[in-house]
Amino acid sequence: MGPIVFGLVGERDAAQALGFCLAMISLPVTVGSPVAGLLYDHLGSYTVAFHVAGIAPIAGALIMLLIPKEPPTRLPVEDFQRKYVEESVQCLISFTNAIQKNLTSDPFGLGCFPPLALSALLLVLTPAGTSGKRCTRLLPGLDRQALGVDVTRLDLMPLDLLNADDGFKSPVKYDLPDQVWFVSNIPYGSLVSGKRLIKTTKDIRSSYSVNAGVDVTTQKFGFSASGSYTKTQSTLLKNTRNVEFMAASFSGRRVDLQHTSSLTLGEQAERMVNQLPRKYTDNPSAYEAFIRQFGTHYISEGKFGGVVMMHLETETSYFEEKNEETVSAQVSASFFSLLKLKGGYVSSTTSIDASFTSATTKAVRYFGGRTNLLANGGIPAWQPTTFAQPWLYSTKLNRISDLVRDATKRASLNQAISDYVMRTYLTVELRRVLQMLPFTVRNNREVTKLQNDINTKSTRYPLVEREVESLGADVMKDLYDLGTHEWHYSCSGNSVIKGWKSVHHDWWDTRTHKLKCCRVLDAQKNFYCWWTGYKNAIMDDMKVVATASRQIIRGVAGDHSDWH
Repeated sequence: MGPIVFGLVGERDAAQALGFCLAMISLPVTVGSPVAGLLYDHLGSYTVAFHVAGIAPIAGALIMLLIPKEPPTRLPVEDFQRKYVEESVQCLISFTNAIQKNLTSDPFGLGCFPPLALSALLLVLTPAGTSGKRCTRLLPGLDRQALGVDVTRLDLMPLDLLNADDGFKSPVKYDLPDQVWFVSNIPYGSLVSGKRLIKTTKDIRSSYSVNAGVDVTTQKFGFSASGSYTKTQSTLLKNTRNVEFMAASFSGRRVDLQHTSSLTLGEQAERMVNQLPRKYTDNPSAYEAFIRQFGTHYISEGKFGGVVMMHLETETSYFEEKNEETVSAQVSASFFSLLKLKGGYVSSTTSIDASFTSATTKAVRYFGGRTNLLANGGIPAWQPTTFAQPWLYSTKLNRISDLVRDATKRASLNQAISDYVMRTYLTVELRRVLQMLPFTVRNNREVTKLQNDINTKSTRYPLVEREVESLGADVMKDLYDLGTHEWHYSCSGNSVIKGWKSVHHDWWDTRTHKLKCCRVLDAQKNFYCWWTGYKNAIMDDMKVVATASRQIIRGVAGDHSDWH
């Protein structure tokens, strides 16, 4: 009865119409017996009584037929999203023999059983005794979570959207997956994430690791070949700039997969695992081929929605006179100003410093939805479209090896993944960093030794984590020691001696007294440095010489381990 009255009078008046129908039915039920007895006493027959009892329901039905059918109306965006998610969540639930859901076999008239067309890295879990065809009405964006992930190249929110390799691998075909455990809505509106101030390579990797949700080894060596990681690292090492970024997500949802114990590899992945040797060291190339095909991780938890991200690059000179709290406040003010300008209805009580603006370059990127609507309608026009066209902006990653049931092969694949991540760090990132050194020192004995160490270690199976970590530290140290004095940096401000070059900010990050600028003085590679905070003092074997308002330190280039 409910669907009938809903279809006749619409959602607004359905409750009243249903009440009317129930009232008409209740009349013969409540007063029918006394009336029937009274008629029998007078007429000696129940025939008339039965006819009279049917008058009320028939009259109610005739009245309902006279009511014009309510035309369908367009649901508001919020109701549409809620109803769509509710129906999609139902479509995610598969029947199992152990647990029977309170659903019919075709609850929404889809003509199918409700499995989800989702495969987190080729996963297929087919409960015994179930059959049916796949649903075609799926929660938007889940096809992205179906892809495997190469964590060395993962780029969830790329700075260059044209980058061909974002770290996602190809999915596999499947019939009846049953991987989704729970789907939840992230509140409608905007959620502003924390600010990230990036000063070192470690800061970049830490930021990426938090967003991707990765294990400890990946936190140390992951993302080495990622396009955005490479660009940000280059900005830090080749320019006198620090990087900041801030983001806000809109209209999101979170999808969690079943626990690893309930998931199995798909047919193609399982077949390739069966062909692998039991020990990784017996044939490392076979394991590497598996990783290149299917990735290193699968997405056990994904967050979808629209994202606005602001990427800032600020001259390090601005940081010299401002603390991090001031910089952080300026980043927030700039971001909130952007959202307000685009109709995001947020504001900041902090005014934007003109010197911060002049020292900063800004890039804004939008992910998900129909971004062409931002030009005229701003965020209010763009935001509703992010539901149907969401972006996968945050994940929790698990290693593919967790899904291998054979204990020996599981351990071997786990070792292969660690090796693959560290080997990419060696052969891609460390070699790239050494190429950033000035041409005049690339054949330096120390640099040559580092290059040889990289080549030697990259051919070893398996790699030793502490050795790779130590080699990485040596490369970064030489980058600063050998590259800084003749390198890409330039001093800023009127008080700096003409022709001098700025030292990379890492040289003073942990010091009370800040080494600002250096220049090579003569053929013997003597150099002078401008030092702030020291007056008439001796720093190891480097004598402080007062020159006007500057303090000058004289020393020999290439031997400054005591400066770190």
